[in-house]
Amino acid sequence: MAVLIVFDLIFDRNIYRLYKSCIKKGIKFRMATVPEYENSVDDATEFNPEKMRKLFNTGYDYGLNGINWQERISIDEYDKR
Repeated sequence: MAVLIVFDLIFDRNIYRLYKSCIKKGIKFRMATVPEYENSVDDATEFNPEKMRKLFNTGYDYGLNGINWQERISIDEYDKR
């Protein structure tokens, strides 16, 4: 469990560094995520093909039908976890 938390924090920090790099270089940053209530995967180490297919299809549908892009993020968003 502790290893997963560390990986989650590393991922969050990398997303934030990518965001700051885009801002610094004048590149538009856009991030999209699948809402928590749509995510049926319970464990980051789990690979359940049925759940992964459902998650993929949900993301695909959001992509086809328009998605609210997040263009700004704050490091505080990630520190709350």
